[in-house]
Amino acid sequence: MNKFLKQILFFVSFFFLTISIISYFGDAGAIFYLKDNYKYVAKNLLNNKFVIIRVNLDERLLQKEIIENESILPETIVLGSSRVMQLSKNIAGGRSLMNNAVSGCSIEDIAAILNLYKTKFNALPKKIILGLDPWTLNINNGQNRYRSIEKNYNSFFSYSDNFTQLKLLKYKLKEIIQLIVPSYFSASIKSILSFRKSISISDSLLEGISSKLPDGSITYDKSYNNPSSQQRERAIRDFINGPIYGIEKFKTINSDKYIELKKVISYLHNRNCDITLILSPYNQTVYKYISNNPKYRNVLESEIIFKNIAKENNIILKGSFNPNMLKIRNEDFLDGIHIRKEVIERIFLK
Repeated sequence: MNKFLKQILFFVSFFFLTISIISYFGDAGAIFYLKDNYKYVAKNLLNNKFVIIRVNLDERLLQKEIIENESILPETIVLGSSRVMQLSKNIAGGRSLMNNAVSGCSIEDIAAILNLYKTKFNALPKKIILGLDPWTLNINNGQNRYRSIEKNYNSFFSYSDNFTQLKLLKYKLKEIIQLIVPSYFSASIKSILSFRKSISISDSLLEGISSKLPDGSITYDKSYNNPSSQQRERAIRDFINGPIYGIEKFKTINSDKYIELKKVISYLHNRNCDITLILSPYNQTVYKYISNNPKYRNVLESEIIFKNIAKENNIILKGSFNPNMLKIRNEDFLDGIHIRKEVIERIFLK
């Protein structure tokens, strides 16, 4: 190898080593240097602290740490997506509550989190609040974040785990590759230059700052929680211009996901759990767009299916994807798919 090629190799190696070091210590996704943050956050929440998170934690791994560090089984838990993540102890009627919702929740997440509870306590909470979204029944929903707790999903349904080690290896390799991914590097260097702690702990709720509460629910920052009409309309327009979250390529109601959902309901019934289903609405403009577009017909069909499951199993179902059925105003929405905390709690308590 001539001198020129050696120099090129040296500079390329130095370049990628520098990027890797910055990505490792900036750790925008908390998968390397900051991976212990999961246990740190979980233990503080369980010690009745309020946590401000400024790093992109894997929400599934955080739920795993919360459940594994709980000493007492909550009487009530909330499962579902970010659309029910604001449900707090206010709805529990004095019972203990833990909100275990995760962004973009799929049936895989629901099953995995239930398995985590069963594994830890050999029992399940008495009351299960189950938030369902149209993409629950869409095999093409693009939701694969459950992979970090996939073993628990497989365990819940007694699926074969023959390839778990291979999948785990692929998952770890994907993590390692993040060290040289430009977007991860960019986010990591911003994290370093911000000179702010990735995690802050408070004894009380700090108004106007995004926080995770001791009951697992969340509050949003002031700018997102109080959008101007122009901000809201822009967010709705961007949402419609899509691809619309979780429901693109929703060509059919997937029979496998439908069967898995029914198995989850049956599993909870057989263990005498009190189940409540809740559907969070879309914004009026978004719902009208979806309703008038045949491409999204299965969004409406999924609500019919959820209502039928509730009726067949004598389960209470609250809410609707249709905001007009709930008499919700446009200003009650934060964007095209999320509503204010007081509104989602009102829907549940109605």
